[in-house]
Amino acid sequence: MGDRRKAESRKSRAQRPNTGSRKAAGSTRKQQSPEKENTTRLKPKPLTKKQSMSSSDVDTAELLIGLGTARNPMDKVFDTVMGISPEESAAIDAEQYGGGSDDESDGQAFQADDHSDSKDEEYTIVYKVPFHNATQELKLSCTTTFVGFLTAVLRKMEVGVTHLSAIGYVALYKPKNPKPVPKLLETSEDYKSLMADITEYRKYYLKKKGGGGGGGRWLPATQPAAPLEASEQHKHELMAAIEKYHACQEHMGKACYVLTLGEHYQYMNNDLVIWATLIWCDLATVDTVPDQLKVEDKINKQKRAKNAVMQTQLNGGCGPMWLQMQMPPWMYGMPPWMMQAPGSGGISQLPVPVPSPSPPCKRKYPAITAWLQALDSNEDRGADGQNYKKYADTFSAVGIIQLDDLLNVESVEKLQELMQMNWGTAKQLIKFAQEDCKKKMKAHVD
Repeated sequence: MGDRRKAESRKSRAQRPNTGSRKAAGSTRKQQSPEKENTTRLKPKPLTKKQSMSSSDVDTAELLIGLGTARNPMDKVFDTVMGISPEESAAIDAEQYGGGSDDESDGQAFQADDHSDSKDEEYTIVYKVPFHNATQELKLSCTTTFVGFLTAVLRKMEVGVTHLSAIGYVALYKPKNPKPVPKLLETSEDYKSLMADITEYRKYYLKKKGGGGGGGRWLPATQPAAPLEASEQHKHELMAAIEKYHACQEHMGKACYVLTLGEHYQYMNNDLVIWATLIWCDLATVDTVPDQLKVEDKINKQKRAKNAVMQTQLNGGCGPMWLQMQMPPWMYGMPPWMMQAPGSGGISQLPVPVPSPSPPCKRKYPAITAWLQALDSNEDRGADGQNYKKYADTFSAVGIIQLDDLLNVESVEKLQELMQMNWGTAKQLIKFAQEDCKKKMKAHVD
């Protein structure tokens, strides 16, 4: 009976689920109940509190929000360049993209107009100034004077005062096709014209309430010079003193040189730069015109240019002889006493005077176009195939008409800057011009 009970107990225990494992013979390990195993089970680690967003995450979120709007990213750049406040920008967006209600957009536009009127008198202009092989931004107020503008530009470019004679600008918001030509910025009148152009475009932009182009100005690159020193500021002050001392009432305060006959010669910016440099070197004074400027030669050159233009108009206005015979007398300048009265009904017996041909213009030096072609056809000078005649149009554009005009260029670097050519070609042209002029002078003396 005892064995039977043991077998049934063993069988029922084997069929019962989750009753544990049988203890092997000779094992000393204690068995644990299922309830005790559940109590010792490890719990998961609780979640930590979420940290706040970092600054980089906030910037990224703002960037993503900005990309989701309909506003063009270039509009923000233009607002910064043209000095448009955030209120004005919000009013423009409300009207252009239809954001907000009508009443709210109208109120914002009204506030923007009032704000723009108060800002018209003074705002900031951003210029793109060349610096070596890159560009830098220069921010100046619209109330900055011409001398202050030049000083700030030279400090930003880190060049000397001698580069003031070749500064130009191009408006970036104007069409790029055809390629715009830089405008020279030599006098205070040119600077006033620049400010007026910027103000007019800014008013047009605010009135139109939209648009995307960039503002500001770009100044063409010049050759870098020595870093700007403290003496350059003193030279600017000397230039201002020269303009103030020699101010002419007839020409709205511009510095002029008055001749004994009453004629005026207006000093160019390059003249003022040379004059201030000579004063800095103790070689000149403010009240006396230095001989290095060669004012008399410049005046005579201006007179010759004006007389040549007037003579060309007088000689070339009549046309060829066959055309004169078919034109009425009053068209080629017949005196009134030789013209027939309209109501006489007769034919004038006086012969029509034949205008005498104008004497040929005697030129001491050849024209620059013919001289460049002669260089190309010369066996020695044109052997390298430089094709000098391609510079003929550029010479005419800068006012170099005859060969002696080329000799008036101050240096090889100046010619290189004017003509946009390499240094070696500029040096060769000046060398050839000096040689040919010496031959002309020698032949004239003989």
